[in-house]
Amino acid sequence: MNELTYYVENSLGNAEPPCGSDPILAKILLDTLEAKEESFKIVSSDGSLFLYNGICWDRLEHNDLVSMSLLFDGLWLPGDKPKRLTANLAKAQAVANTALLIHDVRHDKMFDAIPAGVAALDGFWTVDENGCDVLEHSPENLCTWSYDFEISPDKPVKWLKFLDSLWRDDPDKSAKFDALQEWLGCCLIGKAADYARALLCIGSGGNGKSVLCKAVESLFPEEQVTSASPKRWDHDYTLASLRDSRLNMVAELPEYKALESSDMFKSIIAGDRCSGRLPYQPPFSFVPRAGHIFSANALPNIGSGDYSSGFFRRFLCLQFTRSFTNDYALERRSQSEILGEIEEEKPSIVHWALQGASRLMRRGEYTLPASHNDTISQWHEDSDPVKDFIVACCGPGESPLADIYDDFKDFCLSTGRKHGSNKALAKRLRLHGYKPRRIAGGTAFNLLVKVPSEWNDCNSTPF
Repeated sequence: MNELTYYVENSLGNAEPPCGSDPILAKILLDTLEAKEESFKIVSSDGSLFLYNGICWDRLEHNDLVSMSLLFDGLWLPGDKPKRLTANLAKAQAVANTALLIHDVRHDKMFDAIPAGVAALDGFWTVDENGCDVLEHSPENLCTWSYDFEISPDKPVKWLKFLDSLWRDDPDKSAKFDALQEWLGCCLIGKAADYARALLCIGSGGNGKSVLCKAVESLFPEEQVTSASPKRWDHDYTLASLRDSRLNMVAELPEYKALESSDMFKSIIAGDRCSGRLPYQPPFSFVPRAGHIFSANALPNIGSGDYSSGFFRRFLCLQFTRSFTNDYALERRSQSEILGEIEEEKPSIVHWALQGASRLMRRGEYTLPASHNDTISQWHEDSDPVKDFIVACCGPGESPLADIYDDFKDFCLSTGRKHGSNKALAKRLRLHGYKPRRIAGGTAFNLLVKVPSEWNDCNSTPF
């Protein structure tokens, strides 16, 4: 906000001498910002100030307001004994916080229901089930970022060739193309949460998935990309980083303890309003809009005890099965070369993605490749530690639930998973067909746990 800082700095000499209170200094700051041009209008929404710049709404970051508040340093305070104002950091932060509170144009939840589209130099590209259309720029478009180029309807030939190199031999190649196109377009127009699926790129190393992730990242402005691991979505600061994000990319998830099947995870993917906080600032609420893309060499372990289908419905899986050797063109070309070609075609790739978003709106659901369904089925089956425990460590017989639970906890610790509660284990055992029986002091189930020394003779687990 250097330009705005300039105008604040050059307007102070014309201002009435401030009394030094935070509200008056905050009022002068806001008046100065809005006085630059008629088009510069400020609104307050969800704990932030936004300024419309003629194309999109810029968020006035807290640090920018603090920097501009520091310019009050050296102003004279009125009174019988005038004194010079010292705008130290604490004072500047107080003025910036007060500006958020006293601004009289409040539109809380203004950006909750944004139109589906993306801003570019040639206008606001809106998307619906019938296709794309270009509208004039307007504050009502509610876009908070824009491309610095004109979107082109030309076919992205090199981009499609790159995708073909990834999935050329796959029988569901066409469906993978469509799924990626729909997901990418959905992210660009800010509607990823409406369809509530994170993109999970699965495959062993050397198959091109990391290059694809880098390519997808390059299609978004840097300030719209975050890397917030779902393992930390219960932290206020991490959640706050998702506020302005359109793409959250987490590359190379570790196999163990990577994902939590929690209500928080499902809520963020679905775009439910949440709260976050930045350092030294008050909490704020917002609607997360980011599309999430994860990459992993193997299906991640699920750390919690919830293995419901609701969790797995939050994913769109793309399998990468090719192993690029010197026989394949992708191996012989550098990543920078590939990304350079994608940069050249960015205006047409964006249009290609918007077409995918339109098809998604028309269908109401993502195109799901056959390999996606196979992957989810296998993942669901392999992620249940209770099933693995039964297969690996149990046999015919009967054991008290308390004994089963103690050994189950040891098993989970050894395989990097959470064991949950005694009650949760009993529920899972019943779901697997084991019947409880009341005994003195508690409950028993019709299975016998082998002692730990016998575990070496058990069937090995997938973990």
